[in-house]
Amino acid sequence: MNCILLISFLTLQFENTLQLQYAAGNKDSIPENFLPLPNDFNPEIGESYWVKIEISSAEEKPFVIQGGKWYMRNLIFYNHEGEYLKKGNHIIVDSKDTISTFYIYYPFTDEKSAGISQITKFDLFEFMETKTKKDIVQACFQSILIFLILISIFFYFQSRDKVYIYYGLYLFSIMWFFAYQYGLLGSAIPIFNKISPMWFWLFPFTITLFYALFTIEYFNLKSVEFKAYKVIKWGIYYMFFLFALSTLLYVFRFDVQHSYFYKIPTITIEFILIGAALFRITKIKNKIKNYYLVGVFILLIASLGGQLYSTSQSMDNINYVIQAGLILEVFILSLGLGVRVDQIQKNHSASSKELIKQLKLNESLQKEYTSKLEKQVNERTKSLLKRTEENEMLLKEVHHRVKNNLQVIISLMNMQERRMKSVQMQQMLASTKNKVKSIALIHEHLYHHEDFMDIQLDEYIKNLIQMLIINIHNGKEIQLFLEIPKIKIHFEKAIYIGLILNELTTNCIKYGFENHNNPELKIDISEKDSSIKMNIRDNGKNTPSNVDKTGLGFSIIQAIVEKNEGQFSFDQDENGFAVQIEMKM
Repeated sequence: MNCILLISFLTLQFENTLQLQYAAGNKDSIPENFLPLPNDFNPEIGESYWVKIEISSAEEKPFVIQGGKWYMRNLIFYNHEGEYLKKGNHIIVDSKDTISTFYIYYPFTDEKSAGISQITKFDLFEFMETKTKKDIVQACFQSILIFLILISIFFYFQSRDKVYIYYGLYLFSIMWFFAYQYGLLGSAIPIFNKISPMWFWLFPFTITLFYALFTIEYFNLKSVEFKAYKVIKWGIYYMFFLFALSTLLYVFRFDVQHSYFYKIPTITIEFILIGAALFRITKIKNKIKNYYLVGVFILLIASLGGQLYSTSQSMDNINYVIQAGLILEVFILSLGLGVRVDQIQKNHSASSKELIKQLKLNESLQKEYTSKLEKQVNERTKSLLKRTEENEMLLKEVHHRVKNNLQVIISLMNMQERRMKSVQMQQMLASTKNKVKSIALIHEHLYHHEDFMDIQLDEYIKNLIQMLIINIHNGKEIQLFLEIPKIKIHFEKAIYIGLILNELTTNCIKYGFENHNNPELKIDISEKDSSIKMNIRDNGKNTPSNVDKTGLGFSIIQAIVEKNEGQFSFDQDENGFAVQIEMKM
């Protein structure tokens, strides 16, 4: 490596008539002792140093001394007397002296130039031509990248597809890297001139990172080709390892990125990983891979040239070739992204059409199923209505037959009553017959109405009392006071109420209204909180002094009240007989 530098150094001396000497030191003062050859002077990475330049030239025209590559913008130039001239990358010399002496202070070494920066003498017009060419090329290069970055941002906000973010960051990394190399970054932001170049040589890691992430999103590898996805993920891990290793060694002032022992294994492993990933990508059945593979091929050639240039520095204008390759590569990738967008739109369109087709099919099937279901529901409804009608007819027939059967029983009782000679037995049989009639009256009411389960309470009680007056009181007039709510209750509960009223009304007529000129019967029924209250009072005069609690009538009333969790009380005085009953309904 030192031999190469020495040959290069002697060649520059011969061609540019420059006599160079080197010395370590800071910018506080110009050193006194300078060494004549760079191989006798080996500054550490990041260390500052001085260069003494003696120019021998017979030409009497202006020329330029460039102290290093374009990114070395923080150099300080002094004249032969140690007076400050300027800070920058180069200086224009307009002197007719045959020998000119300059001093250049370097705040840090240039790792890309093996520590010591190359100092070159140019004809002024040649230098300005070279600089103008450089500025035009870099302006075009940076403008193209900025344009593509803005397009990527636009498409990201339109689609929210992360591929445009990674593509934009990939382009930004390239733009940033070359902007530093050609001094554009230091010119726009002077603070970057104070940073050692070795930290900027870590920046290509970001280019690799965002390109790998772009590849994953470009093909959607995690879903389409998982093995390629795994290979690229391992490549990303390997890249982070190299980044950490390079950063750590830079901290200890050791540059590995520009050494062969670092580049040879790194390039080998990179080619293995890239080859494995590309092999899996070739299996993808999508024409966007063709754009990607062509772009990768161009990128590999450009990257290989860049690696060779950064190590040997033997290729003229190689950066322009690399930049041209990168422009061609990003142009092809942009075409691939356009095809990808077209494919996505077509897929979305096809999916939308398929979805619409499926929705129409579902709608058709839904209509068919709805029609079938409505038909089944209608048939079922008709069947249920028919069955309900049959049940109603059956219930009606049941009530009719029960009523007829009870009527037969009553007729048999009438026949039996006529044959009995005992008045007491006739009265007992008549009482039983009235009980049966009170039940038969309910079934008759149900038979003549559409509701076969519930009965109108006020109508039933009115008919029941009238029937008892006719049968027991021989139709004699009794003044009735009925307060009964117009409610419907289940016929089973109506039977209980009918049996209770039958016993109490019979008792009033038989015992209270005998030889009574103005008999009155008051029945007050009310409903509250799922309970029913009954108050029955007469104004009978011949009421017994006590009530027989052992009689059948009392037992019937008491049994019904207890079954329905109720209460039963009565009161007897000179004004008549009163009964209060409350039970759950």
